[in-house]
Amino acid sequence: MASIQNIASGDLITNSRADINNNFANLNSDKIETSFIDTDTTLAANSDTKVATQKAVKAYVDSGGSTTVPADFVNTSAGVADAGKGAILNASGQLDTSFITSMVNINYAVADSPATWTRPTNLKGVLVKVWAGGGSGGSRSGGAGGGGGGSYGEAFIPVAKLGATETVTIGAGGTSSSNAVGNVGNNSSFGTFVVAYGGGGGVYISKGGAGGGTFTNGGILGAGGSPLGGAVGTGAKGGDSTFGGAGGGASGFAGGVSIYGGGGGGGDKGGGTGNGGSSIYGGGGGGGGSSDGVGEVGGTSIFGGAGGAGGDASPVPTSGSIPAGGGGGNTTTGASGAGGNGRIEIYEIY
Repeated sequence: MASIQNIASGDLITNSRADINNNFANLNSDKIETSFIDTDTTLAANSDTKVATQKAVKAYVDSGGSTTVPADFVNTSAGVADAGKGAILNASGQLDTSFITSMVNINYAVADSPATWTRPTNLKGVLVKVWAGGGSGGSRSGGAGGGGGGSYGEAFIPVAKLGATETVTIGAGGTSSSNAVGNVGNNSSFGTFVVAYGGGGGVYISKGGAGGGTFTNGGILGAGGSPLGGAVGTGAKGGDSTFGGAGGGASGFAGGVSIYGGGGGGGDKGGGTGNGGSSIYGGGGGGGGSSDGVGEVGGTSIFGGAGGAGGDASPVPTSGSIPAGGGGGNTTTGASGAGGNGRIEIYEIY
């Protein structure tokens, strides 16, 4: 940009005239001649001496720009990124199917725990899915509730965040009880990245155990489900939850429903229906004990295990399914249904 000379108040007329003429000359040298303006909406000239108009640039952008794939995004040979730049397109701008991310699935069960996962070479990251152990049902003459389902957690972890190794811990389900409250399911975890909390044990005061979760309206943080869970009134259905474990049902009422936490265990049948609560990702809650020869149904889950059915001497309570299902309660002093074990799935992405 040419400089403009200011005219001082004390300048002579001859000096002022010279300054004005110089300013005009400088301004003329700065203006853009029409020959330097490019109105081509394809910007095909690729010139360093022409300036595209605003209209030309807008038309170019609106049309989607160039269909030529930049070299940084082109694979120079099948399945090989150009100079390690991570390209995934071929020279025609289409997805290079030979370079699509691959995935390896590894499943861990309680028998593997604790396990050590070792970071492979060329890894991009991992998707980890974690289920905790379900709680077992309670056991007592006169009525006991089903165990709460274990909770679920997942995370995608980029390779830069991962250590050379990570500890994999899979929680066992709560063991069967006899003439006692149910046992809490154990937590599952992948390193410090994902922790799923175990379901609560069924209670022998006719209430189901809460589903495992990370919020106070379900399981107690870090200690599995509380006996009553959240939002459980006397003679009421267990409280529902989205992320935390659902509340256990009271006598004659079903356990609560949760999406990511475990379903609440049902209360013993009493005068109503003490079915276990359901979940989508966590385990289903166990059904409450029943003294009429018809076991109370365990809760269902789409991605987790179902809760076991409640019962007495006949039918006997059943255990929760793997992963994370709560066990059924017993209305006698006999054994209750155990909670289903947890599970961890690791998807290695390359």
